[in-house]
Formats: sequence, C-alpha cells, structure tokens
Amino acid sequence: MARLQAAKRYPADARAGAQEGVATVRISIARDGSVVGAQLQRGSGFPSLDEETVALAHRASPLPPPPGELAGAVVTIVVPVRYSLR
Repeated sequence: MARLQAAKRYPADARAGAQEGVATVRISIARDGSVVGAQLQRGSGFPSLDEETVALAHRASPLPPPPGELAGAVVTIVVPVRYSLR
C-alpha cells in the first residue's frame, strides 16, 4: 500500500472539479514484484480517477514481491484507492 500511495497522483481535472471517490483495482503481480496486469474492478464514478487508478498500478511497479507461502507464478490482489481533497 505504501508503494502505491507514493506513486498516486490526483488528476488535475478531478482536483479542479472537486471530484472525490474510491476506485478498486485488481493487480496481478509476478513473483519478482512486477505488475503484469491491472484492471478496474469498481469505479469511483469519475473517469479520470478510474483511469489514474489503473495507471497507478503500472507506475508503482515493481511492488514488493508476494510472500513465498502464496502459491502460483502470479498473485492477484484487490486494492481500494481513495481520492480525497481533504
């Protein structure tokens, strides 16, 4: 979460329009931490926030590698991303 938070940007048009919300993104992470896929699972209601959420997942790559006890070559996580002007 810290890596995603550090890479998060608030779109200028969303800021200007005082748009706030939560978008949920499904991120697929390879064993080395690289993001191999990201898709919007639930939108915020604002297209620019939703687009930024998917872009954020790719921009934050690589993420910390998944724990070894999780099986599979790719691990999928679902993350809520909150956009708030406060």
